[in-house]
Amino acid sequence: MTDVGVRISGGGSLAVDTTSMLAAARVLERAADDLSRLAASLDAAATQVAAAAIPLGAALRECRAAQRYASDAAGGLRTASLRYGAADDAVTRLLTTTAAVQAVALGAETAVLGPVVPLGESSLVGGGLVLALLGEIATTGRMGPQMDPVVLRALRLAVSSSDDLLRGLEAHETPADLAHDDPDAPGGTASLAGHAADLLPRQPGTLRTTVVDRDVVAGPGGLAGLAARVPEPPAGAPQIRIEAYGDPSGGRRFIVYLAGTVSFSPDSGDEPFDARADLEGVAGRPSDSERAVLQAMREAGVGEDDPVLLVGHSQGALVATRIAQSSGLRVAGVVTLGGPTGQIALPEDVPVLAIEHDDDLVPALPGLPAAGEAGRRRIVVQRSAAGDTLPTMPGTVGFGPGLPTHAVASYVLTTALAERSGDPRVDRFRHGLAPFLDARHGVALQVRADRVPGAALRPARPRGAAAAGR
Repeated sequence: MTDVGVRISGGGSLAVDTTSMLAAARVLERAADDLSRLAASLDAAATQVAAAAIPLGAALRECRAAQRYASDAAGGLRTASLRYGAADDAVTRLLTTTAAVQAVALGAETAVLGPVVPLGESSLVGGGLVLALLGEIATTGRMGPQMDPVVLRALRLAVSSSDDLLRGLEAHETPADLAHDDPDAPGGTASLAGHAADLLPRQPGTLRTTVVDRDVVAGPGGLAGLAARVPEPPAGAPQIRIEAYGDPSGGRRFIVYLAGTVSFSPDSGDEPFDARADLEGVAGRPSDSERAVLQAMREAGVGEDDPVLLVGHSQGALVATRIAQSSGLRVAGVVTLGGPTGQIALPEDVPVLAIEHDDDLVPALPGLPAAGEAGRRRIVVQRSAAGDTLPTMPGTVGFGPGLPTHAVASYVLTTALAERSGDPRVDRFRHGLAPFLDARHGVALQVRADRVPGAALRPARPRGAAAAGR
């Protein structure tokens, strides 16, 4: 835990905190520089004052030894912080393989003994938790109750092992399957999300995007400023914000901000940011909300060669990540706030800053994040947000009172803490986005996306592999 209350890692599920190690390394490096300057001064003094050459020579040797010690210690800390990423992956693989083995055993036991042997208390608790959450969403439009980080970590493991459970039932599990999480496999998270999406009615109609407001703006000034501009709209309000700024080369660059789910109702009518779009996004299918965003971007003048920064909350984070994954646009970076995006592997040249709360259900829903290089490329900022006191906005989905740790306002606070942490990874990410953040003159469009009556939209085809394996 850093002194500003956030943990920052290069990815993976255990979120190794190397921020303090790197901060200590910087202190030691500054000490080594000071000692080096002191040694230079002592050396100069020893040559100028012959009578003092012997005592100054001893002090000079001690100073240089201390300088080498501080420099070596700083280098060791930096090396250790990098190696922790590999250690994190190893521990993650051990945990997930253990969970997969348990899931296979449970599936095989159930296949052989059927209802004679109960599935176990943990399975009943997990099933009850899912049913309770679905019931809460269906009846109130909100998600609750407050989630415990331990429960959510267990939920990640259980969800990621769903395909192993199915293969155990069918006696098809192989040793390779135990160490490899394929979301697109039958029973995997993407596959399950696709089946769940098919159970919801597909809303007929074509998509229409309308600019409802236009304003002159300057750049957001920082990462927290980015988060603060993400919409959290009530029903019928704009879900998309697009900012266009001039580029020194004569071109333009864009920042696109995307809202989370607006309607959880199975009959969402004209609202494309709905529950079906959530499931289709996790499944790797182009959703209505993704189509609407791409349409709004085209109508705003975003071209294939224009640099674009994508920022989204919840479902908006999922849409932003999918667009960065496969749209062919020139994506300069992605910032996600509470998004179910950890399993989605992006191209190597797309930097990602993922803000996730330990006690927020939504980032845990797809299971464990991608490991390996794809996972380590994600800069992950984590914090427990249960104690936040947040303002509520009338007419919104109700994340504030229903699940405060998922609210945009809470994620704005976490982003600000990360920005103040001094972590070099966050600093590098911010520096890479400086042309967007520090732009002086631009135009902001508030865009409302709707379904309008017309021919039914064609069913979407999966876009292919959605994530890297563990």
